[in-house]
Amino acid sequence: MTRIVSLVVVVLVLLGVCAMAYFNRYAVAWTDHAGQILWNADEAYLFIQVGRNGWRGSYLRYVVRLANNFLFQAGSPPTETRRAIQVFKFTSDGVEEYTIPDTGIGGLTTFEGNIYAREGGMLIRWTGRSFVRSTDEEDQRFRAATTKAGANFDNVNGWSGRSNVLNRAFGDTEFKLVVGGRQLSLIAHISSYPEQWKAIDIKRPGREPQRVWYQDQSGKYVSRKEYEAFFK
Repeated sequence: MTRIVSLVVVVLVLLGVCAMAYFNRYAVAWTDHAGQILWNADEAYLFIQVGRNGWRGSYLRYVVRLANNFLFQAGSPPTETRRAIQVFKFTSDGVEEYTIPDTGIGGLTTFEGNIYAREGGMLIRWTGRSFVRSTDEEDQRFRAATTKAGANFDNVNGWSGRSNVLNRAFGDTEFKLVVGGRQLSLIAHISSYPEQWKAIDIKRPGREPQRVWYQDQSGKYVSRKEYEAFFK
């Protein structure tokens, strides 16, 4: 009798392991990378690198990941990622938004009155609506320049900049600008755990603050259909 019970238990365990190996679990989360403000007397830009991360795998793999995270304090890298650049243009009385998909940039700065960045080592220039590959002449002048604006600067050839807009202390951080002769403020909101969300508001004198960007970064488990839609 004992052997029969043991055999049944073993069979049930094996069936459970097989089921855990067959059925999948899905999770998704948004991320951001710092954020940077660049502005001159006529216009201001907010650049935010955003990412969509996804984790999918069998329930068995999920249990193994949990054990690994607990024992070795090691996070699990996403199984799928997407990235994009969200750009907000602010004038004295308006806001425009642009999204550049499947793009990752670094080293945003100004040079010769234009905004430049690096994408995989390649110099690219902001046109006002998108990024384009710089010309060979631009690249040579950029490389030869002895002085360039850094990440945080004031009135360098008419431009100013602030970096790590979304990597500030928990709470609200206000960035005061003057654009088109009018004062405006960009306010970064960073929530503390467990809410895990970030937002950007624009505030103009005599007007209620307007939310222009929000991201819930808490992550969640989703169905397969929701997972696939998240990455479309």
